[in-house]
Amino acid sequence: MNIICSKEILLNGINTVIKAVSSRTTLPILECILISTENNNAIRLTCNNLEMGIESALLEANIINSGSVAINAKTFFEIVRKLPDNNISISVKENIIIIKSGRSEFKIAGQDANDFPRLPDFEKSGVYKISAESFKTMVKQTIFSVSMDESKPVLMGELIEIKDNNINMVALDGFRISFRTEKILETYQDIELIVPSKTLGDLARILSSSETKDVLLYVTDKHALFELEECKIITRLIDGSFLKYENIFTDDYKTIVKLNRHDFLESIERVTVIDDSKKMPIKFKLEEEKIIISSNTEVDTSREEIAANIDGDKLEIAFNPKYLIDALKAIESEKISVQFTTSLMPCIIKPYSEENLSLNAKYLILPLKLKG
Repeated sequence: MNIICSKEILLNGINTVIKAVSSRTTLPILECILISTENNNAIRLTCNNLEMGIESALLEANIINSGSVAINAKTFFEIVRKLPDNNISISVKENIIIIKSGRSEFKIAGQDANDFPRLPDFEKSGVYKISAESFKTMVKQTIFSVSMDESKPVLMGELIEIKDNNINMVALDGFRISFRTEKILETYQDIELIVPSKTLGDLARILSSSETKDVLLYVTDKHALFELEECKIITRLIDGSFLKYENIFTDDYKTIVKLNRHDFLESIERVTVIDDSKKMPIKFKLEEEKIIISSNTEVDTSREEIAANIDGDKLEIAFNPKYLIDALKAIESEKISVQFTTSLMPCIIKPYSEENLSLNAKYLILPLKLKG
């Protein structure tokens, strides 16, 4: 194999696929990037950790001789990153990889490309087309609610539903639920899949630096393929049944509060300044036209008042402040509503407009038991 490519294009490709390099493995081949050429049209970089694989095509490259080889991803990344901003030449002979740029030259031992695990084959019989910008935003506005508890693998992924011309994303960790929905213009067959949060997080990061307009989604029983203009991501799906969340988001509340999201967020952040861990409960006392927010540590106290439109019963309730801050930072609307039932039941936070009370997101958060 003998190829020439600009540093910028090569580094962008490495940055894309290296997200799928295995961080915990006893198999050295899973720590590699596969470099291959196809029909002298493109250089393909591939990483595969057996749970997720990413392939990126570098179209603007000069392929002198075709071939393939696997190279340690971390070593390859560091070499390319530190090379001068010139074209980079890569040639391979008997799995010895020679990398040249300007006056720099490296000879690196590669591995046989035949030992590299291939990505699963996909029959592209049915495709779901989703706006890349919407998809990226939906992930960012829900992924923080995914569980990190490895004993509950279903909760370590997000539910993606496509039904009734909507795409829904749902994440939960046992203490909160994040829900986000968007309209889809085309009509598709209904599907439900649970996608690992790491895959979605990596996909959102790739989309942040991508010019892709649409994400193409293909689904089998065990895998999902997300196809972008410049790369594709294949991931194993999480097997299991996701919580039936629809009935949990009830409108059977006793108190509804409408207020400015930014003011509410800043008040909560100020109250939690006295708690470095950000884990101490904060208490809300709902009174006429205001909310009193307070926090107490062993030696310090803090208190805020914020104006609000309150309709319903007075209430005292406590929450983990991090869960509230995560939800409030995710919401884009400056106006929100917060629904309360009792001090022992969850609240539901939604963006709203005067014309439409419930927009495209909602967040359910369980309260903490008040002491005393």
